[in-house]
Amino acid sequence: GSGGQTKRRQQQQQQQQQQQQQHKAGAEEPMTKTKIMAMATMPPPGTPQHKFRDTIMVGMAWFVSSAVLSTWANTAFLNEFESVLGHTFVRFVGAALLSAMALGPSAATRHLETGIELFSPVAVCLFCANLLNSVALVKTGITLTYVVKSAIPVLTVLLCAIQGERFPVSIYLSLIPTVIGVALASASDVSFDPSGLIAAIGSAMAQTLLNVMSKKASEATGVNGFPAFFVMCSFASLLATVAFILVPSEPVFVPAYQALVGPAHDIYPALLIIMAAAAYQIEYVGGLYVEGRAIRWSAIR
Repeated sequence: GSGGQTKRRQQQQQQQQQQQQQHKAGAEEPMTKTKIMAMATMPPPGTPQHKFRDTIMVGMAWFVSSAVLSTWANTAFLNEFESVLGHTFVRFVGAALLSAMALGPSAATRHLETGIELFSPVAVCLFCANLLNSVALVKTGITLTYVVKSAIPVLTVLLCAIQGERFPVSIYLSLIPTVIGVALASASDVSFDPSGLIAAIGSAMAQTLLNVMSKKASEATGVNGFPAFFVMCSFASLLATVAFILVPSEPVFVPAYQALVGPAHDIYPALLIIMAAAAYQIEYVGGLYVEGRAIRWSAIR
């Protein structure tokens, strides 16, 4: 009897030791490709499936608000004041101030010190893209301007190809409809103006350079997303301020102030100034947010 009990206890102890060894071996087992893939396909903690739908809804809201608000604010401002430099000045200075308030003094100063040197050339591209975009809107209208701007993917592929990067044939074929669309819009637009077309093409080229250069600047400095937008707007606002002061252009703030304090107390011109700055902030910051969420979810899925 006692010998049988002793034997059973020994067997139980051996089984427990084996289980502990197996558990330890499993814990120390290196990550395999199967385990990594399984973890990659699992939603991270705190991000249930409904958040993916939220991202889609936010993206749609951003598209509608930026398309409607930004288009209306840009065209209404230029129609009211007829000042391309004033439009560029308001957009950059307003966006820089709003971004600085959102980041806070310490974070804004830190990002400027870290990124201003490498992001300065990128900010020049941003300034040129916006200035030429305003010129194109005045000269040739919305339709042709934004159809030409839709050719930015074509220019990006061409620039990367010049730098030695190669793409599948399907990529080049997918760009043909864009090229045809730009050609048809240029030929059929009743408000076609050669200088406006040149400005629109220049704006698209500057935006293409910005896309390529900003990636390299972000990788070198670690400043990306919203802080990078703030750094670029800060430097571009300096350029816009110098151009607005030194180059003769139609007044903006004086007529808006006179209309506001006049007998009619017309708030519309002042509202246009506020909306031009706010629309630019919403357009770019909302785009950065949606892009970040999309990249995150594409990595998860």
